[in-house]
Amino acid sequence: YQEIIKSPCVIKLHDANNEAYSFALKRLNQNDETQIVVTDKLVTALYPTTLPSADKNTLLRELGYENIKNHDNKGAFYFETFLRAYILSNDKVYAGSKSFLSKPIWYSYSKVKNVYLLLSTLAGIKDKVQKTISNSEKMKLNQDIRQIISELEKI
Repeated sequence: YQEIIKSPCVIKLHDANNEAYSFALKRLNQNDETQIVVTDKLVTALYPTTLPSADKNTLLRELGYENIKNHDNKGAFYFETFLRAYILSNDKVYAGSKSFLSKPIWYSYSKVKNVYLLLSTLAGIKDKVQKTISNSEKMKLNQDIRQIISELEKI
């Protein structure tokens, strides 16, 4: 549904037992400015609607208006919510990813974009490592992983 709605939005998907939240990063189509292009999508894990869930409570707390730091414009605000949800949904990608939730990176849009770029690149490389058969390719990918992790640790 994110492709249908042009403005940034969080869509709550639910049925009688479970719910999930959908996010998407969007930009204008370069050929037709009346159309949007979804560049990245994120759908959170399923959370039970009837039972309490610590993960759901953490997500909702992190995405609460009072917790979002960058209120400069709608784009920065939405990107921060997207990244917070991405970190919570992909916390296995980088062991220290949840530490970003309490760091003062949120006041700098460029830092937030850099963190997302590094985390998403790291996730992609880790996925490639699992699919790669050749040891030489795995060694190269592992070097890339170490480099990205060292960049993340500097932030």
